[in-house]
Amino acid sequence: MLKRLCAITGALVVSAATCAHAQQAAADDTRTQYPRFLANSFFSVNVGSMGYLFTDRQLEPGFHAESIEKPRLAVRLDLFGHRFTKHLSVQATYLRPVQFVKYKNINGDSSSSQVSNAFGGITLVGDVPLTARVSAYVEGGGGITSRSGFDSRGQPALLPAHYTAGLLGAGLAYHASPRTDVVFGATYSPVARRSASRRRGCSRSGFDTP
Repeated sequence: MLKRLCAITGALVVSAATCAHAQQAAADDTRTQYPRFLANSFFSVNVGSMGYLFTDRQLEPGFHAESIEKPRLAVRLDLFGHRFTKHLSVQATYLRPVQFVKYKNINGDSSSSQVSNAFGGITLVGDVPLTARVSAYVEGGGGITSRSGFDSRGQPALLPAHYTAGLLGAGLAYHASPRTDVVFGATYSPVARRSASRRRGCSRSGFDTP
Protein backbone atom coordinates (compact mmCIF):
# COMPACT_ATOMS: atom_id res chain seq x y z
CA MET A 1 0.00 0.00 0.00
CA LEU A 2 1.28 3.45 -0.84
CA LYS A 3 0.75 5.91 1.97
CA ARG A 4 1.35 9.54 1.01
CA LEU A 5 1.92 12.02 3.84
CA CYS A 6 2.29 15.64 2.72
CA ALA A 7 3.16 18.58 4.96
CA ILE A 8 4.79 21.98 4.93
CA THR A 9 8.59 22.06 5.13
CA GLY A 10 8.57 22.83 8.83
CA ALA A 11 6.90 19.47 9.52
CA LEU A 12 9.26 17.32 7.46
CA VAL A 13 11.22 16.15 10.52
CA VAL A 14 8.04 14.92 12.19
CA SER A 15 6.94 13.19 8.99
CA ALA A 16 10.35 11.57 8.59
CA ALA A 17 10.12 10.20 12.10
CA THR A 18 6.69 8.79 11.32
CA CYS A 19 7.97 7.09 8.19
CA ALA A 20 10.94 5.59 10.05
CA HIS A 21 8.64 4.25 12.76
CA ALA A 22 6.34 2.69 10.18
CA GLN A 23 9.28 1.00 8.45
CA GLN A 24 10.58 -0.38 11.73
CA ALA A 25 7.14 -1.73 12.63
CA ALA A 26 6.88 -3.42 9.23
CA ALA A 27 10.31 -5.03 9.73
CA ASP A 28 9.31 -6.34 13.17
CA ASP A 29 6.10 -7.93 11.88
CA THR A 30 6.61 -9.53 8.50
CA ARG A 31 3.22 -11.28 8.73
CA THR A 32 1.28 -8.04 8.19
CA GLN A 33 -0.60 -8.02 4.88
CA TYR A 34 -3.00 -5.44 3.52
CA PRO A 35 -6.30 -6.38 1.85
CA ARG A 36 -5.89 -6.82 -1.89
CA PHE A 37 -8.05 -3.80 -2.74
CA LEU A 38 -5.66 -1.58 -0.72
CA ALA A 39 -2.57 -2.69 -2.66
CA ASN A 40 -0.92 0.25 -4.48
CA SER A 41 -3.24 2.72 -2.71
CA PHE A 42 -2.34 5.93 -0.90
CA PHE A 43 -3.58 8.88 1.17
CA SER A 44 -2.13 12.39 1.07
CA VAL A 45 -2.36 15.73 2.87
CA ASN A 46 -1.29 18.91 1.03
CA VAL A 47 -0.89 22.42 2.44
CA GLY A 48 -0.63 25.55 0.33
CA SER A 49 -2.07 28.91 -0.71
CA MET A 50 -5.53 29.45 -2.23
CA GLY A 51 -6.65 32.38 -4.40
CA TYR A 52 -10.24 33.60 -4.80
CA LEU A 53 -12.50 35.77 -6.93
CA PHE A 54 -14.94 36.66 -4.15
CA THR A 55 -16.21 40.23 -4.74
CA ASP A 56 -19.43 42.21 -4.42
CA ARG A 57 -20.54 40.51 -7.63
CA GLN A 58 -21.53 37.43 -5.62
CA LEU A 59 -23.85 39.54 -3.42
CA GLU A 60 -27.49 40.10 -4.23
CA PRO A 61 -28.39 43.44 -5.90
CA GLY A 62 -28.41 46.34 -3.45
CA PHE A 63 -25.73 44.91 -1.11
CA HIS A 64 -22.18 46.16 -0.76
CA ALA A 65 -19.35 45.05 1.56
CA GLU A 66 -16.83 47.53 2.87
CA SER A 67 -14.12 44.85 2.72
CA ILE A 68 -13.68 41.14 2.08
CA GLU A 69 -11.24 39.08 4.15
CA LYS A 70 -9.67 36.25 2.09
CA PRO A 71 -7.38 33.97 4.13
CA ARG A 72 -4.94 32.17 1.82
CA LEU A 73 -3.91 29.11 3.82
CA ALA A 74 -5.63 25.99 2.43
CA VAL A 75 -5.54 22.23 2.77
CA ARG A 76 -6.13 19.53 0.20
CA LEU A 77 -6.83 15.93 1.19
CA ASP A 78 -6.54 13.09 -1.29
CA LEU A 79 -8.82 10.87 0.76
CA PHE A 80 -8.13 7.73 -1.24
CA GLY A 81 -5.83 7.15 -4.20
CA HIS A 82 -4.98 4.08 -6.24
CA ARG A 83 -2.15 3.46 -8.71
CA PHE A 84 -3.18 1.52 -11.81
CA THR A 85 0.38 1.57 -13.16
CA LYS A 86 3.68 3.18 -12.15
CA HIS A 87 2.69 6.38 -13.99
CA LEU A 88 -1.12 6.47 -13.79
CA SER A 89 -3.34 6.84 -10.71
CA VAL A 90 -6.77 8.07 -9.61
CA GLN A 91 -7.64 9.89 -6.40
CA ALA A 92 -10.64 11.25 -4.49
CA THR A 93 -9.89 14.86 -3.51
CA TYR A 94 -11.26 17.33 -0.94
CA LEU A 95 -10.09 20.96 -1.04
CA ARG A 96 -10.96 23.83 1.32
CA PRO A 97 -9.43 26.87 3.03
CA VAL A 98 -8.29 26.57 6.64
CA GLN A 99 -10.27 29.76 7.45
CA PHE A 100 -13.26 30.87 5.40
CA VAL A 101 -13.83 34.12 3.52
CA LYS A 102 -15.60 36.92 5.44
CA TYR A 103 -17.66 39.81 4.07
CA LYS A 104 -17.39 42.77 6.47
CA ASN A 105 -19.69 45.72 7.18
CA ILE A 106 -22.34 45.03 4.55
CA ASN A 107 -24.37 48.18 3.90
CA GLY A 108 -23.00 49.63 7.14
CA ASP A 109 -24.32 46.86 9.43
CA SER A 110 -20.90 46.52 11.22
CA SER A 111 -21.16 42.72 10.98
CA SER A 112 -18.79 40.05 9.66
CA SER A 113 -20.45 37.30 7.58
CA GLN A 114 -18.56 34.06 6.94
CA VAL A 115 -18.82 32.09 3.68
CA SER A 116 -17.81 28.43 3.87
CA ASN A 117 -16.68 26.84 0.61
CA ALA A 118 -15.13 23.54 -0.46
CA PHE A 119 -14.52 21.29 -3.44
CA GLY A 120 -14.83 17.51 -3.59
CA GLY A 121 -14.17 15.35 -6.64
CA ILE A 122 -12.10 12.76 -8.47
CA THR A 123 -8.99 13.33 -10.60
CA LEU A 124 -6.87 11.16 -12.87
CA VAL A 125 -3.11 11.71 -12.45
CA GLY A 126 -0.34 10.93 -14.90
CA ASP A 127 3.38 11.46 -14.34
CA VAL A 128 6.43 11.39 -16.63
CA PRO A 129 10.05 10.94 -15.46
CA LEU A 130 12.30 13.89 -16.35
CA THR A 131 15.47 12.58 -14.70
CA ALA A 132 16.31 9.68 -12.42
CA ARG A 133 15.01 11.68 -9.43
CA VAL A 134 12.57 14.23 -10.87
CA SER A 135 9.22 13.65 -12.53
CA ALA A 136 6.43 15.93 -13.75
CA TYR A 137 2.75 15.23 -13.20
CA VAL A 138 -0.55 16.51 -14.53
CA GLU A 139 -4.04 15.82 -13.25
CA GLY A 140 -7.57 16.47 -14.40
CA GLY A 141 -11.04 15.65 -13.21
CA GLY A 142 -14.18 17.13 -11.79
CA GLY A 143 -16.51 17.26 -8.84
CA ILE A 144 -18.82 19.51 -6.86
CA THR A 145 -18.12 22.96 -5.42
CA SER A 146 -20.31 24.20 -2.59
CA ARG A 147 -20.66 27.62 -0.99
CA SER A 148 -22.76 28.76 1.95
CA GLY A 149 -24.81 31.97 2.03
CA PHE A 150 -25.83 34.54 4.65
CA ASP A 151 -28.41 37.23 5.44
CA SER A 152 -27.93 40.89 6.24
CA ARG A 153 -30.57 42.59 8.39
CA GLY A 154 -33.01 39.79 7.71
CA GLN A 155 -32.57 39.83 3.93
CA PRO A 156 -30.63 37.28 1.81
CA ALA A 157 -27.34 38.98 0.91
CA LEU A 158 -25.49 35.97 -0.51
CA LEU A 159 -27.29 32.87 -1.75
CA PRO A 160 -25.79 29.39 -1.20
CA ALA A 161 -24.54 27.61 -4.31
CA HIS A 162 -23.75 24.01 -5.29
CA TYR A 163 -22.52 23.20 -8.79
CA THR A 164 -20.21 20.96 -10.79
CA ALA A 165 -16.71 22.20 -11.57
CA GLY A 166 -13.52 20.92 -13.16
CA LEU A 167 -10.15 20.57 -11.46
CA LEU A 168 -6.77 20.83 -13.19
CA GLY A 169 -3.33 20.49 -11.69
CA ALA A 170 0.38 20.13 -12.49
CA GLY A 171 3.67 20.02 -10.66
CA LEU A 172 7.03 18.38 -10.01
CA ALA A 173 8.01 15.53 -7.71
CA TYR A 174 11.54 15.00 -6.42
CA HIS A 175 12.20 11.35 -5.53
CA ALA A 176 14.50 11.78 -2.56
CA SER A 177 14.62 8.03 -1.93
CA PRO A 178 12.68 4.91 -2.97
CA ARG A 179 10.32 5.67 -0.07
CA THR A 180 10.22 9.48 -0.12
CA ASP A 181 8.95 12.08 -2.61
CA VAL A 182 8.99 15.85 -2.17
CA VAL A 183 6.17 17.33 -4.27
CA PHE A 184 5.45 20.91 -5.41
CA GLY A 185 2.36 21.65 -7.49
CA ALA A 186 -0.65 23.83 -8.21
CA THR A 187 -4.36 23.20 -8.78
CA TYR A 188 -7.02 25.30 -10.48
CA SER A 189 -10.82 25.09 -10.51
CA PRO A 190 -12.85 27.30 -12.87
CA VAL A 191 -16.21 28.55 -11.64
CA ALA A 192 -19.49 30.12 -12.66
CA ARG A 193 -19.28 33.92 -13.03
CA ARG A 194 -21.56 34.78 -10.08
CA SER A 195 -20.66 31.77 -7.95
CA ALA A 196 -17.93 31.18 -5.35
CA SER A 197 -14.25 31.33 -6.17
CA ARG A 198 -11.18 30.39 -8.16
CA ARG A 199 -8.70 28.03 -6.52
CA ARG A 200 -5.04 28.03 -7.40
CA GLY A 201 -1.47 27.73 -6.13
CA CYS A 202 -1.51 24.75 -3.78
CA SER A 203 2.21 24.13 -3.20
CA ARG A 204 3.08 21.04 -1.21
CA SER A 205 5.94 18.91 0.10
CA GLY A 206 5.97 15.47 1.65
CA PHE A 207 6.54 11.74 1.44
CA ASP A 208 5.44 8.61 -0.42
CA THR A 209 5.83 5.52 1.77
CA PRO A 210 5.05 2.01 0.49
